[in-house]
Amino acid sequence: MPAVSKAVITKTLFDELEKVEGFPYNSEELYGFLKETDFKIPKKSENVRATSAYDCFLKENKSGKGFGDNSNLKDLWSSIKSDTDQLEKYQNIANEMNKKKGLVDSNNAKSSNAKLISQLISLKQEQSTLHGKLIENKPYFYGKKPHTSTNNYKQWKLNSLNLPPNHVLSKHILAQYKIDDHFDQKIYTSAQPWYNYISSHMTHI
Repeated sequence: MPAVSKAVITKTLFDELEKVEGFPYNSEELYGFLKETDFKIPKKSENVRATSAYDCFLKENKSGKGFGDNSNLKDLWSSIKSDTDQLEKYQNIANEMNKKKGLVDSNNAKSSNAKLISQLISLKQEQSTLHGKLIENKPYFYGKKPHTSTNNYKQWKLNSLNLPPNHVLSKHILAQYKIDDHFDQKIYTSAQPWYNYISSHMTHI
């Protein structure tokens, strides 16, 4: 299973945030904020290779032959891939090794982004408090684009349905809601009830 380094996740997120119209911070400032959080990026080589479940299988089952001679293990590996419990065993070992290398499972990339955004939001709130600004208790928006018409519509709709901000509507249901609400991505003005919903009713970076 492919892995993504924390450094790549962070850089990608910061690059996207810089593109958001009206976003007040650049990448250099965001990295400065990051240093104040407990989100640490291990100082590893940029060419660190992720360990796979197959790598762990080979390490456990090789019998002194050259690394490239794995023909005798082909059938065994095929049977393991068909056994969910056995495959999970090797994948868990690989995941632990990748964590030690400073890599994260690609399936956890979104949760890592959410954690980073949450910490940056908290830091932003702390700074506002230090400057005497009153902080309202608002739900968090963990997305990267808080000013798009689509994201504002989604959050407005979730709130109108009494659903949490991180709830995911199926494509079919969302498409029907858009029809019912006459949503048009290209039309985004104060005439729509979802206009600037995220900035007005949620906390984001």
